[in-house]
Amino acid sequence: MPPRPVPTPPSASPTTRPTAVPADLESRGKSLADELLRLVGVSCDVTVRPGHDTYWNSHAGFSGTYASQFAVTGLGAVKGATDELARQIRRVAAAVLGGVPEEAIVLEGGFAKLRDNPEAAIPFMGIGAIVNANNAILPEEVRDVTLNCRHVYVPPFQVPDKERKYGNLTLTYATQIHVCVLEVDPETGQYEIVDYAAVDDCGKRIHPQIVEGQVMGATAQALGAATHETFTYDEDGNLLTPNFYDYHVPHALDMPPLKTGYIESASPFTSLGTKGMGEGGGAGIHAVCAALQDALRPRGNPIVYDSCNPYHRVWEMLRDPEATRRLVAVESR
Repeated sequence: MPPRPVPTPPSASPTTRPTAVPADLESRGKSLADELLRLVGVSCDVTVRPGHDTYWNSHAGFSGTYASQFAVTGLGAVKGATDELARQIRRVAAAVLGGVPEEAIVLEGGFAKLRDNPEAAIPFMGIGAIVNANNAILPEEVRDVTLNCRHVYVPPFQVPDKERKYGNLTLTYATQIHVCVLEVDPETGQYEIVDYAAVDDCGKRIHPQIVEGQVMGATAQALGAATHETFTYDEDGNLLTPNFYDYHVPHALDMPPLKTGYIESASPFTSLGTKGMGEGGGAGIHAVCAALQDALRPRGNPIVYDSCNPYHRVWEMLRDPEATRRLVAVESR
């Protein structure tokens, strides 16, 4: 069995070859690979090479898409690597097109062009062919160009200053606001979510359709956790919800009418202005609990003491509001 390497931070390795522009996105999917070369004005066929493998990186703290990893660290690495790739393409094109300054080259439409004479252009495929197969025409000053670029994204963390109470050990600061409207049957405790809205601010929305899906998915998980997803045990400690027949996972028929909106404020801490996304499930749990608390107020004002409130628990709170108060203590410290 070969030795496993030391886990590394997120990195990206785009490269230009005669036939394609592979890009290492650490197995985070092709859905955002379309955005890879657009970041630097490069338009070409894209192949995604899986760069994260659980055999080699099973213990890597930066692996996977959790905790805002993709848009911040993943695309941060991609941005740094593609910036360098674009610079190398401009260097080669500038040398081949008459030794003009690098600033005289623009990248657009799959070509490196002279800014003042767009008809003088070399396709990216041609740049790759020159470097990889026809480098005899390259001047000495660009012989170091490989078109294989790697960038490791390092978050701009700051060790907290205890006296100033200031620091930064978090990748991003995203926001989601959830609002829930529900109706409760006071006789049975059964309730229905009749309206729901979620507004997010994930910074620059790289792929709005994916963002919308993440908001809806997080909301579905929130509603499941708030209404019926729970491990229930009998008095002997036997699990009563051991399968997906007894443990109900929310599906499309469980979802209420869902309104979504967004605010786009770029993060000052990331290279693309992106923040986290898809982590709004916690907001939905609190929204449902707060709505229940408000709805039950006229019925003895019981305290919603748990984050998961199936119908039978709501019925118990309606039946004995005082019992809920005995479960909560208010302390002054």
